[in-house]
Amino acid sequence: MRGLALLVILALLGACAGDVVDNGSGDGPTKRDGAPPLDGPKTGDRAPSGESPPPPTEGGPPPGPCEPFEKAAGLSCAGGQQCPTGFQPATLGGNPCTCHVPCDPDQAKMCQPTECGQVCVQLTDSQGNPIPKLGVCVADPGAPEGEPCTPSCRLDLFCVTFSGSIAYCRRGCSGPQDCTAYKMVCVPLTGGQSVCVPGGATVGPKEGESCAEPQSFCLQGLICDPQSQTCLEACDPSAGGCTAPKTCQKIVDPGPNVTLGYGCQ
Repeated sequence: MRGLALLVILALLGACAGDVVDNGSGDGPTKRDGAPPLDGPKTGDRAPSGESPPPPTEGGPPPGPCEPFEKAAGLSCAGGQQCPTGFQPATLGGNPCTCHVPCDPDQAKMCQPTECGQVCVQLTDSQGNPIPKLGVCVADPGAPEGEPCTPSCRLDLFCVTFSGSIAYCRRGCSGPQDCTAYKMVCVPLTGGQSVCVPGGATVGPKEGESCAEPQSFCLQGLICDPQSQTCLEACDPSAGGCTAPKTCQKIVDPGPNVTLGYGCQ
């Protein structure tokens, strides 16, 4: 590693630009400005150019897609300690030096694969000038899929109002094949983007009624729980809103391990 000190600006490369909310006009969800980017000075040393995390050793189980990020999370470069080849040292937010998977912020906001929830942030030199094609992967502070989108969603997700003032983070889709969770459907938003949301109907099972039939979709604003196969009222765990003795519980499809939202149970 070269000993040149760098100044790292930790800033999300766009504040959840895909956030959408219901504008209340009846025209469907519309774009919403995201939360402000993170700020604060950071420093680090530049890793060798063009290198990537080392491949797994032979003979062991195949690595998971997020293994490089998981390994980086436990590596320290405090006190002048060097990072393994292919990892980028950086001091973020005044914390001790840690190692990161390097990335090219000019290519993508999210580090690949996107399901690992890592965002690529730009490194700058001591004068504050961006270093071309040099960034580090850090955990995206936004909410993951199916969680309430306050204050913001992960950069690769969209904030969609589901029922009244309740909004959840949703993944984008190009067709039904992208929405694999229980009774999730791909619906278009204003502006051309489509997202995976729980299927809803103008005529269908009401709260507490069965939604077990393959083509049975709950009334709009309700979520079909894949465990009990009943329609549940949507809720926000931070705001409550469920009538006692019911409480706001996470609704998960255990097959693809996708959070659908939260419901009163």
